[in-house]
Amino acid sequence: MKQLILVLSFLFLLPAFAQEQLTYLTLESVDLNLVPAPPLEGSPEDLADLNEVLRWQQVRTPADCAKAQFEAEGFATSFFGAPYGPLTTEEAEKLVALQEILFKEVMVFSRIKKNEWARIRPYNRNVGIVPCVKMPRSLSYPSGHTTIAYVASRTFAILYPERAEALIKKGEEVSLGRVIGGAHHPLDTVAGKIMGKLIFEALMKSPKFMNDVEALRP
Repeated sequence: MKQLILVLSFLFLLPAFAQEQLTYLTLESVDLNLVPAPPLEGSPEDLADLNEVLRWQQVRTPADCAKAQFEAEGFATSFFGAPYGPLTTEEAEKLVALQEILFKEVMVFSRIKKNEWARIRPYNRNVGIVPCVKMPRSLSYPSGHTTIAYVASRTFAILYPERAEALIKKGEEVSLGRVIGGAHHPLDTVAGKIMGKLIFEALMKSPKFMNDVEALRP
């Protein structure tokens, strides 16, 4: 009974803890019901999703893996700075702190859905899948890196409108890199983009977020 009470108490505190991690939004700011569920495990769609990871493994190059691993660090510099991104190292370094805040923001919502659906990583489903990026310990669906890449690319496009297209394209490359590297199924990244769109739209309604973005304008 005592253990049950402790578990229930922990579950009761989860929303409060999650809210504490949010800087710009509330838990009610994003309608997570709009993020579709993953395919049923073992269904044709699910198996096709898994096979796509294997296909990429067969065609990826060492350079592809090096790029995907560099991006996996998750910083503004590794996403959008040199040598792969459209921003200079100096420009990207000025955005590191904001991307860290956004990453925490994104992961609050991402963990909720990861835990709800509990889709395991592709390399834990098929021993033939050998990741060439660091293997995350978290669940697979949706892709958190894809979500933050979506949100950050569009946020930084506000600051560098002349490079908006290149920034958004780079966000797409980060997302694809999660599949190329073997960390995610393709549909994990599709869901990550949907979640990213929902979060970014909510952020654009936050005066604090907009003020922080404007403070970084070159």
